[in-house]
Amino acid sequence: MIRAILLAVVLFGTSVPTYAAIQTGSPSDNPYVACDNVDSESYDCEFYYRYDDATCSTSSECDNLVIFFAGGGMKCEDIDSTSSNNMANHLDQYVTSSTGYIVTAACVVTRFVDADEMPFNDEAARVDKLVDEITTWAAANGWNGENLLLSGVSHGAAALYMTMAHETLDGGSHWSGDTQTGVCVYDPPVDAVVRDDAYHKDPDGVDDCNGSGVNGTRNRNICTRYGVATAGSVVSCGNASADLDCDELPTPLPASCSEVGDDTMDGVVASDFAINHHKFVSCGENLEACASGSPVNGPTEGPMDDICTTIDNASGKTCSVNSYGYHAHSQCLDVTLQWGQPIDDCKNWFETLTR
Repeated sequence: MIRAILLAVVLFGTSVPTYAAIQTGSPSDNPYVACDNVDSESYDCEFYYRYDDATCSTSSECDNLVIFFAGGGMKCEDIDSTSSNNMANHLDQYVTSSTGYIVTAACVVTRFVDADEMPFNDEAARVDKLVDEITTWAAANGWNGENLLLSGVSHGAAALYMTMAHETLDGGSHWSGDTQTGVCVYDPPVDAVVRDDAYHKDPDGVDDCNGSGVNGTRNRNICTRYGVATAGSVVSCGNASADLDCDELPTPLPASCSEVGDDTMDGVVASDFAINHHKFVSCGENLEACASGSPVNGPTEGPMDDICTTIDNASGKTCSVNSYGYHAHSQCLDVTLQWGQPIDDCKNWFETLTR
C-alpha cells in the first residue's frame, strides 16, 4: 500500500486545505501575511508541514511533533522535495519512522535577504508566534500533544536559542509537550563577537574571510545584520574612525556596537531556559574558518560547549554536544555523512528521551 505523505503551507490568518498527496508551494489565493504584526518589521513568516497519514491522523493521533527552524536560506518549501536538499532528507527520517511524527519546517522570514537584516535576538516574537501557531495547528491535525521536539539549523537554531536565553516566552504552555519536551539543534551561531573575529580573518590572519564590500561575509553576517554598516556606508563604531566602512572596522567588532553584543550566551544561566533537555550538534570546528566555502566553520563550537556545560550542571537539566569536526557547516544536515550514516543525532536523542 502506498502511504500518502501530506504537505501544505500554512499561512497565518488564512485557511489552508489538507491535501491527500504531496503538494508544492502554496495555494495561489493565500497571501503571505503571518508575522508582519508581531514586531516592527513587515516581513512575513511561514511554516510547512509533512507527515504520513498512516501513522498520524485525526482518527489515529501520534505522539510526536517536530518544529524545525530553517537556516538562513529560509526555504521552508524545500520540505517537499527529499531528492535535492539536506533539510528535506533530514526531516524525512522522522516522517518515514514507524514511531509517528508530524514534522514542520518554520521560517522566521520568507526570504534570505530579509534574514540577513535581523539580529537573532530580535526574532523572538516571530519564533514564539511560529511555536504557538504550529502547536495549535498540529493539535487539530493528528498530534495528541504528548512530545515536542524543537529543532533547527544555523540561523533558525540561533533564533530559537536567543529567544529561550533572553526572553521568558519559552515558559508558555505552547512551548511544551504534555509528557516530554526537548531542544536539539545543528550548528547555531550563538555568539556574534566570536563569529566576527573569525569572519574578518582568512587562514593567514589577515583580510576579510570571504572578500570585502557588498560580497564580504563580514558585511553580510555582521555589519548588515547588526545595523552598524551596509556596503559603502560611512559609519562610526566604538573607537573606529568615522570614515571606515564595514571591512575596516575593528576586529572583533566591539560589543558596544548596535546589537552585536546581544547575540551571545555570555551571562546566560541555566534557569533562563524553561525547557530542561538540550542537545547540540556541531560541525566544522576542526576546519579553518574560511574553508570549503563555509566561513562559519569553527566559531560555533566554543560558545555551544560553554552554554551546554552551564545547562548540564544545573539540577534537573541535561545537555550534550555531538561534534563532526571535519564536516563543513553547510553539511551539518547531510544524511550521507559519516561513512553513509545519516546525521540523525536529534531523532535518536529525542526517541531516547521520550521512552
